[in-house]
Amino acid sequence: MQYGQRKIVRDFTLAVRQEADTVVYGGTVKAPKIFRVMLEPIVTLDVLQQQRQPVTMLFEFCQKEGKQVNIKYRRRRKKNIARVYVDGKFIASSSCEQKENAKFQAAKAALEKLSHSNSEDKMNVDIYISMNGTNEIEGAKQKLHEICGKKRWPKPTYQIVKKEGPSHERKFLCSVQVETVERILFAEGDEKSKVKDAENSAASSLIYELQESKFIKIRSFNFRCTS
Repeated sequence: MQYGQRKIVRDFTLAVRQEADTVVYGGTVKAPKIFRVMLEPIVTLDVLQQQRQPVTMLFEFCQKEGKQVNIKYRRRRKKNIARVYVDGKFIASSSCEQKENAKFQAAKAALEKLSHSNSEDKMNVDIYISMNGTNEIEGAKQKLHEICGKKRWPKPTYQIVKKEGPSHERKFLCSVQVETVERILFAEGDEKSKVKDAENSAASSLIYELQESKFIKIRSFNFRCTS
């Protein structure tokens, strides 16, 4: 090792030994303050290009919920602190040396917290289930449309996934998709002889998935199909 390299290592070692202030990472490891800049998450250009911006997603989410977002900043020593408020209520914060990094992390934390809170806010949905063995929901398309409206989600979009068989015995398989700020909701139904019935089957499947994901709470009533 050259003299210059030894001097760098010696100076670094002395700096670590003289650093009395430590910070806990991961609950078990103590690291000197000199490492904090190295350990805090960094928002690189590659990261920004590969994913949607949490700040943009946060504003879109709150806009659809009819809420106002305000991000406040303050400086504390060498740290920039970003604090997220929604309708005047504090939601989340983050502190980093870089202001944009603090904003990025605070928005991400706020979005996760709001999304989790929104998913736990179950909406009661009354449905009527066929007693012919299919367990499909009567008027599922209309019911799903109502759910999306109350949740302030975009309207469902339907697509024919498969069409097979001769014209007099043709079967259709449809899918339905709802693209929210947090995720894309998707489901397929069962094969039906009519497109509208195939779409209703897909909507029925998605409603059940919404129940399993705890977005809604179903109160079901049985009815007997007379056709």
